[in-house]
Amino acid sequence: MKVKELRDVLSDLKSIYEDAGARSAALEVVNLVNLLDGHDEEPIEDFMADIRALIVGTRFSARSRSAPLDEVAIDLYLTRLQQAGRNRSEFARVLSDIRLDPKVRSHEANAILHRYIVGHEAKRSKSAAIEAIEQRFDGRRLEENRLRSSESALTW
Repeated sequence: MKVKELRDVLSDLKSIYEDAGARSAALEVVNLVNLLDGHDEEPIEDFMADIRALIVGTRFSARSRSAPLDEVAIDLYLTRLQQAGRNRSEFARVLSDIRLDPKVRSHEANAILHRYIVGHEAKRSKSAAIEAIEQRFDGRRLEENRLRSSESALTW
C-alpha cells in the first residue's frame, strides 16, 4: 500500500466525520493527512519506518544530552538531611543549600527525595521534590510528637 492510498482513505474518513458534525475529529484527520504531504509514492511501510526512526531518535537523543546524575551531591545532601534528624533549623539549612546549589537539578532533587523517602514518586520540578522532602520531615516530627504525647498519657 502506498501513502497516497492511505491519504485517500483518510480523506474519506474526514468527510464522514464532517457529515456527522464531529469537527474536532475531522480536524485531527486533516492534520494527519497534512503529515503525509510529499510522500504519496512511498510504500506505507517505509514511511512508517522513517516516522518510527524519527520518534525513537528524538527520545534517545534528548536523554543522551542530559548530564548524568551528580551522585556526590545526592549523597552529600542525603547524609546532611539524615544527620539533621529532628533539628528543624539544621534541616531548613540543608534544604536552603539544596535550593541554592546549581549542581542539584530536578533529577538530583528527585533522587534525594527517593532515597530520603524510600520509594517516593518523582516530582516534576526541583522545588516540588524539595517541598515533598519538607512535608515528610514535618510529618515525621508530628508523628513523633503524637507518640510522645501518648506515652506521657500512658505513664500518668
